[in-house]
Amino acid sequence: GRRQGRCSSDLLPCLRPGGWLFVLDTLTTPWGAGDLDEPVRRLTLPEYRDTLTRAAFEQVTVEYRFRDRVVLSARRAPAKDQ
Repeated sequence: GRRQGRCSSDLLPCLRPGGWLFVLDTLTTPWGAGDLDEPVRRLTLPEYRDTLTRAAFEQVTVEYRFRDRVVLSARRAPAKDQ
C-alpha cells in the first residue's frame, strides 16, 4: 500500500546514485504473515519487488540464500552523466 511505497521512496535519497540497497528477510509461514487490513504485516516477495520498483529502484532481484531467508537487492539509478 501507500505506507510501503513511502518507506521505500524514503530510502532512495539515502543512497548515492548507482548505490545498492540490500534487504535480508526471514520468511514467515503463510498463516503468520497477517492480512491486508492489519496495521502491520509481512510483505510477500512479489509485493517487495513491486514496491521497490515503484519507488524508482532498478535491477530489483530476489534471491533465496537459505531455506527460510531471502535477500532482496535493488539499485538506485546512476546519475545521468555516468
